[in-house]
Amino acid sequence: MFKRKRNLLFLITIVFMFVSVAGVVTGAALNDLRTVKTELYQEGSFNAPYHKASNSSLSQKVITQSAIKTLSSASTVEETIFSGLESMDESIDVSSFNIQSADISKIYSGVVNSNPQLFYVVSTLKYSQSVSGTVKILTPTYSVTKSNIGEYKEAFNKSLENALAAVPSGVSDAEKVLAANEYLALNTEYDNTLKKTSAYDALVDGAAVCHGYTLAFNLIMTRVGIENVYVSSKVMGHAWSMVKVDGSWYHVDVTWNDKTPDELGRVFHKYLLVSDNDIKNRAEAESHHGWDAEAPKAGSDKYKNFFWNNVTSAIIHHSGKWYFSVFKSAKASELKTFDFSNSKQETLKEVAASWNISEGNVKRSAYVAKHKDQVYYNTTNRIYRMSFDGKNNTSICNESLSGRDAIYEMTIKGEYLIYRIKNGPRATSCTQKSINLESGEIIEDADVPLANPKRSITLKILSPKSITAKTKSIKIKITKGSKVSLAAPKLKAKTKIKNVTAKSGTYTFKKLNLKKVKKNTVVKITAKKSGYITKILSFKLC
Repeated sequence: MFKRKRNLLFLITIVFMFVSVAGVVTGAALNDLRTVKTELYQEGSFNAPYHKASNSSLSQKVITQSAIKTLSSASTVEETIFSGLESMDESIDVSSFNIQSADISKIYSGVVNSNPQLFYVVSTLKYSQSVSGTVKILTPTYSVTKSNIGEYKEAFNKSLENALAAVPSGVSDAEKVLAANEYLALNTEYDNTLKKTSAYDALVDGAAVCHGYTLAFNLIMTRVGIENVYVSSKVMGHAWSMVKVDGSWYHVDVTWNDKTPDELGRVFHKYLLVSDNDIKNRAEAESHHGWDAEAPKAGSDKYKNFFWNNVTSAIIHHSGKWYFSVFKSAKASELKTFDFSNSKQETLKEVAASWNISEGNVKRSAYVAKHKDQVYYNTTNRIYRMSFDGKNNTSICNESLSGRDAIYEMTIKGEYLIYRIKNGPRATSCTQKSINLESGEIIEDADVPLANPKRSITLKILSPKSITAKTKSIKIKITKGSKVSLAAPKLKAKTKIKNVTAKSGTYTFKKLNLKKVKKNTVVKITAKKSGYITKILSFKLC
């Protein structure tokens, strides 16, 4: 009897130990987080697997690109991961999909890489798995906290809306591609620090490397309904886009269509809707090679000799036509229009301008920009405004220049027309001026270094809105620590203000006596600070 009890007790002990060990193993498998580094475009990766475009959508926000072809539930997996990342969940349960740990990195990177609005997702991914090796819980890593993401998303969405607003409605797909190319080239510059790699960097900060340009462009294309893929070449260390227009695939490289170092209003079009052969068979410095073998084949040369090939100005849209300038001779440019509906090109106006500078095969021409219902263009020393029918041509700026000095750059951002005066196209510094097209105020940045840019001083009039001879005080917004001066002809000595240090982000000029200053006289506020670009704000007395 004692022996039987001892055997029974031994058996119970063995069973208990077995259950306990199994429980520990299972618990460890579920709770032990493993870490994997995924390959994300927005972190500058050239090792990410190529993702084939899909027509499915996530929350009607993006066109997904499936990373796993063998899983019939892949789209559902992507939706689950996308939803969790979009709401910045601390953990995402994917246990119902039976995904092997060997596959999770590809699926996860596929979701992030095809959704540039997930700019805050970091490549480090932690996950738990079962004994059989299936993934249970994902633990993402984010670059910002959930409490702060709101302001980042707001800035991103606003910038994306601005980009989408630049794409005209009711136009062909080729025109949509053109509009997106123009917007990014005009509003983004290449980041020479090589640190800015996301769509957020390109759209919000206005600076990025090829990854950021490409992600931003692809997101715009997705939102306007154009199928696109991200392609890269590890041997080139470069990435660009491919788009499907009228049933054919083409290459678009917005990064290389943007002038480096950045030049206001300058846009190239050499890499806009080009074929495989065209983009490969160029001079070595201009050719593309070694990109993803799985990428679509681009066999159409429809746009090889298109009107934009040698255009180096912005191409702007108005009422169904596109406006641009081209080099005509050493002494003239031409303002032209192109209509996609009938492929008709017309000359709107000849512009007398003598830069007489060539850069490779491209000749320098006038710059063009649009504000409301008027087109703006420049000569070497003047800026003109006219209606889009070529009438009402008016000079709004006349610079007295000497030697090689000329207006080499011009663009419009918001209500400001910005232009640069340089001593030749390769000058290392310039004078930059901004004209407020609504109020007429002129802001001047003197001696701006172009090779190693300095920071710019903030200088803006806060009140009053209208400054007259009766104005007693002017409140300005200014970079803290700047020395400010105010001057105008016939301004009494006791009211002149010179090199006063602004101790906060605002400064108020008080006890002004402008009674003897005539109407329309230019008043200047100058701000200086060590390490910053000197800024001058000019306005006319009302």
